[in-house]
Amino acid sequence: MTAWQWLERVAANPRFVFTAKLWQEFTHELNLTEANEKEFRPGPGIEMLREADKLGALLAQFPWSFKNTVENRRYLRKLVKRFRDFPLVVEVRHASWNQPDFYERLGEHGVGFCNIDQPVIGRSLGPSGRTTAPVGYVWLHGRNYDEWFREHDDGGAERYNYLYSAEELEPIAAPGGITPSLFPPPS
Repeated sequence: MTAWQWLERVAANPRFVFTAKLWQEFTHELNLTEANEKEFRPGPGIEMLREADKLGALLAQFPWSFKNTVENRRYLRKLVKRFRDFPLVVEVRHASWNQPDFYERLGEHGVGFCNIDQPVIGRSLGPSGRTTAPVGYVWLHGRNYDEWFREHDDGGAERYNYLYSAEELEPIAAPGGITPSLFPPPS
């Protein structure tokens, strides 16, 4: 399906917007070059969504292994600078990023913070209801504690095999939304 077909499908809902994810080459391999940026940018889907004012966010979704180090902060600054013309949202999963200056820097650059619901194990980032930009973002990864860090032949898809109950979703969707008390550790 192409972007124009997506736009046709949501035409009846003027408030509907899409999120596009940056390539894993940028977020998992940390390979941001002028060449691959130029290859990504003219993508007809991204530009078509943006021109139609239907691109709500461009998500830079980093893995748990992307920790708050000098090198990774430098890389993140470079990525934010290169994609500053998009409604950029950053997702980090490691608790080392849970620092006031990190959130302040995102806000200074108009970059949204992706609040996540994931199993909180060890140094995983816990849930929050933070906003650092006009785009507020929540990603529900699931609470599949038993599968979260287990190696899988399917590339780890089983860790996301989780169906939220209505009772779990209700407080997240309510005004005031996400707070750490909503995410109890497994019993």
